[in-house]
Amino acid sequence: MAFTYNDALATDRDLVRFYLGDTVESSGPRPDGRNYSDREIAYNLTTVTGTNGWRLIVGRLLIVLSNEWTQHARNITIGEYREDATKTGETFKQRADDWWATIDSSGALIEPRAGASVVAVTRQDAYSSTIAANTVTPSTS
Repeated sequence: MAFTYNDALATDRDLVRFYLGDTVESSGPRPDGRNYSDREIAYNLTTVTGTNGWRLIVGRLLIVLSNEWTQHARNITIGEYREDATKTGETFKQRADDWWATIDSSGALIEPRAGASVVAVTRQDAYSSTIAANTVTPSTS
């Protein structure tokens, strides 16, 4: 499964990965830590047109993440290790709703409505070694 990401955000694939938080190989946003493959993102991008189509794919994949995390929902404790993923699906659903509130049907940005926000989800569990590994600092040059 190929994974490529360039923090110059020069391609639609890079923009999709950036806004999904899918920028670190083998430490993706999916419940088992997988990344979206280049092929999955490329396929989704073929289903939209225009320069803003990538925004539609971000919204669509946020809903997929919500569904995947809802199916994965669990709360386990083993010794001092604790993992609670019971609300992660709801968080991704809210993030998708907030995302859709910022774009129109073509993916173009619209004026944000009062109270709309984008929720950042930070992942730390058995599939990720540190929170810092899941943090992306976009290039300013």
